[in-house]
Amino acid sequence: PEDIAPQIPDDYYEQADIIQWFMDPESDSHRKWKRQFRQMSFEEITEKTTRNAIKLADFFSSLPCATVEAVQFSFVDRIGHGFGISGKYEQFCYELVVKIIQKLVDARKPESTMVISDHGFAGDDHTDYGCLALGGEIADRVGLSPGYTPSVLDIAPTLAGYFGCEHPCEGNDLTAGGSYSTRSSDSDEAEKAKIVENLKNLGYF
Repeated sequence: PEDIAPQIPDDYYEQADIIQWFMDPESDSHRKWKRQFRQMSFEEITEKTTRNAIKLADFFSSLPCATVEAVQFSFVDRIGHGFGISGKYEQFCYELVVKIIQKLVDARKPESTMVISDHGFAGDDHTDYGCLALGGEIADRVGLSPGYTPSVLDIAPTLAGYFGCEHPCEGNDLTAGGSYSTRSSDSDEAEKAKIVENLKNLGYF
């Protein structure tokens, strides 16, 4: 929006995504940015990522509050694809995520909070069964059926249910408190095969 644009820091784009560190119009190619990224020391990566994340959190916190706000952390994805999510890389990513979320929650004091990761603890892969954490009013309205494991596919229906909207999308509304449908492992494998085929067609393999 025009009233917010003047507040955006001059170095916002470099802060916003690790890819922009290299200031190369073609560095969004995974073949280019990953190679450059891996040549950096992890100490340099942690220092720069932490500095940028905190600056962006402070900037976000300075903006007028909205009814619904969403914040994405790209550094977990970039570090995961660059180095994998394990050991010191995993520890750094999730400690910084917790620090930034706490910083934003303290500043915004939201009625409800949802934290999502489609990496979860699956290393450098994406997964339907990532991390899903709920806080505030939305957590109070969720009642899971015994033995049901939430999926990232449940996010859109749950948000729609929380706001009283229709949700004609895959997944389950966790605020409904009913019995939840799950996909069979055969469906999961078929979807994975389709995704891999699409990635091959796009030149990623």
